Amino acid sequence: MEDNAKVFFEELFSKTVPAGKRRYYIDVKAVNQGVTLSLTESTRRFDSRSGKFFFERNKLIIYPQDLEKFATAFREAADFLESYLKEHPNTINLAHQDSLVNLNENES
Repeated sequence: MEDNAKVFFEELFSKTVPAGKRRYYIDVKAVNQGVTLSLTESTRRFDSRSGKFFFERNKLIIYPQDLEKFATAFREAADFLESYLKEHPNTINLAHQDSLVNLNENES
């Protein structure tokens, strides 16, 4: 492989956000094509066939030309969620179901 065909990256910023069985990684990297922001979710899972735990990863890459639009939409969504949770205080996020559930719906 020629030197100019090698993949180059340099980690410029990295932040890990632990969240129960999940971890979120926020990274800014300089790569061959420029600078990117990547968001990675890593979730610990159990494989019943092998009897072993493994990590499932999902990654989203944001390119510089999309960063402003992405940041604006993300902030709008985060603001909405904060407001929604204030208006619906009995709503919780159940990690094993990955869905919002209103506790009042389950009461008889």
